[in-house]
Amino acid sequence: MTRTTTACAYVMDEDQAGLLACLLAGYADAAQEIQDRSRMGSVVALLQVARDDLEGLEGALLLVARTASTRTGKTLLTFKKIAAALGVESEQAAQGRYRRKVGNLNGADSGLDGTP
Repeated sequence: MTRTTTACAYVMDEDQAGLLACLLAGYADAAQEIQDRSRMGSVVALLQVARDDLEGLEGALLLVARTASTRTGKTLLTFKKIAAALGVESEQAAQGRYRRKVGNLNGADSGLDGTP
């Protein structure tokens, strides 16, 4: 497995790098279409679009990670593993992030996965 290191010293595997490249390709294509410097503000505005997209993507991935597998009935990732992947200090921090991104479905006190 080939590892790619970014400037922030985060190490991603080849699959992660490929997914990131696909995500960024759409933004790069849009930026290349801007030839006029006076429209460069539009390119910079893409940053907010990208942030919004990543917010939605993070919520969707967290939901999928905590959804029970149809094969085993267990969640795909524990909050301990999610915490490690996100670089947060504890399972509780990962749970808080899950709640902020995914929310409590149907107004219940627990998420889709039954997490308190």
